[in-house]
Parts: sequence; structure tokens; C-alpha cells
Amino acid sequence: MSETMELVLILERILSNAKRDDHSFGEKAGLAAAAKMVASDIRQAIDEDADGNGYMREKLLKTEYGIVSGLGFGAVGAGDPKQLYDLATSQLHTLKNLVSESEMLR
Repeated sequence: MSETMELVLILERILSNAKRDDHSFGEKAGLAAAAKMVASDIRQAIDEDADGNGYMREKLLKTEYGIVSGLGFGAVGAGDPKQLYDLATSQLHTLKNLVSESEMLR
């Protein structure tokens, strides 16, 4: 398993944890910060390993947006957290498949 896939799986765990609705403000802030940090690392890996694949970057951006906004740290009035997490889940699923496919091509 590549480092990029390991990071994607970490982001998946962050999303799974974010979906719980019993977090304190501090816990939400920590999850949002972790999501942003891991997304940044994935973005760097995409730039280095996948020649900055725009489609992969788009899926990552939407995943990050869904997680961070769902936790209340994104755009004001971004929407219902459940809908944002659903967006993040679908985008992350696609990203995971893209990373897996790119690993098979190496």
C-alpha cells in the first residue's frame, strides 16, 4: 500500500469520526485541523506522484470541504452537516478508487 493510500485511509477515518454528533467544539476543531493537514499531504502526493491530476485534486478538495464544513469550520451557511458528510463520503470513495488505479499503473 502506498503512502498516498495510507493518507486517504486516515482521511476516511477522520470523516467517519466527524459524522458522530457528540463532539465538543475542541474535538470538532481538532478533526477539522487534522482533515486539512492530511488533505494537504495528499495534495502534495498527488502533485508529486500523479502529475497534479486535476480530477484527483477536485475529489480531494470536495472531500476536505465536506468534512471541514460539516464540522462547522467551512463556508458560512454551507449546509446541513449530514449532506456535507454525504458529499465527502462520495468524493472520498472516488478518490480512493483513483489512487488505487494509479497505483496499479505504476
